[in-house]
Amino acid sequence: MNRNNVVFYFFLFVCLFTSCTRSQSEVNVIKIERNNTDTVNIRKLFSNVRRISLEENDSSLIGLPGKMLMLRDTLYIADGRNLFRFTDKGRFISKFSKVGRGPGEYYCICDFDIIGNNLYVIDNQPKILAYTLNGTFLGSEELSFFPATICAYDDKNLILSSAYQSDVDKFHILNSKTLEETSSFHPINKAEMNYRHILGQYNFFRKKDNSLLFHEPYDNTVYELNSKGDREYEAFDLFGRNPSEDFMNSEYKNVRDFAMAFNSGNYCCGLNFYTETKGKILFTYKDKNGKKLCLYSRKTHESGQFGYIKLSEDKPAIPVGRLLFSSFYENQIMIGVLNEGNPILYCCNF
Repeated sequence: MNRNNVVFYFFLFVCLFTSCTRSQSEVNVIKIERNNTDTVNIRKLFSNVRRISLEENDSSLIGLPGKMLMLRDTLYIADGRNLFRFTDKGRFISKFSKVGRGPGEYYCICDFDIIGNNLYVIDNQPKILAYTLNGTFLGSEELSFFPATICAYDDKNLILSSAYQSDVDKFHILNSKTLEETSSFHPINKAEMNYRHILGQYNFFRKKDNSLLFHEPYDNTVYELNSKGDREYEAFDLFGRNPSEDFMNSEYKNVRDFAMAFNSGNYCCGLNFYTETKGKILFTYKDKNGKKLCLYSRKTHESGQFGYIKLSEDKPAIPVGRLLFSSFYENQIMIGVLNEGNPILYCCNF
């Protein structure tokens, strides 16, 4: 090998090394320090807080609420079997239900999203189904993986996340017209397949400008996605108690074994709920004492943690673990309080 070749390959090595180093350092690791406050008033966290009481009749009673979505002044709530529509003031509009095994029917609504006047439902059979908002069946497609969540990336593309039941990529791009898969990326960490399937398949998308943010329980990293791939967007160091690599790579037979190992390690882990603005971040995390809400300031780098939220002056504060949080477009937040009948909702701006 002549000297010119040696110089060339050395230069190439340096470029590759510095490129890899730079990509790792671009991940913003946010260190969270303990600053516990037992209770916080909802109006200290949010603005424009609005209480929504959902109408109750024989057709509008919701089971256990899943995804909640406010779109064009219409509120959509799924409970696994049905999709309910209410006005933004809580008046009942309609109930959509196609439970069954035949064409145009689903076994379970794992998740849903809407593009224009089209509704997309993912089923754990596994398949994806498309309907009009009036309930007319448009088509379906069997999937090669078990889906967990769905989000409309734009008018032409849907992004689905995979549950940890299949040895496939984590993210899948589908054409919104044909429902056919066009690409996939982010291989699933095979070690996590040892336990993720026993914890439920919950993970979440949130729209951000021209991309999506993705987060899930027992992962302190938020990912940013577009139609071509993903990158680590933000990571959290929760009091120096993030789960160890040994913990994450161990095999657990059931939820009880996982919980015992998590509690004995005194770990802290998010991220069931996450939302952000340019100046602050709000997310939930879990430790051995239960679920808490954390507010972090990007400007001062200070944070506060809360175990209870005071929703109204005349009623006791409610534990964070008993509340349902949903973040959808822009800075809108929906908080659900489980009730004997339909949940009480609080629509807020963050």
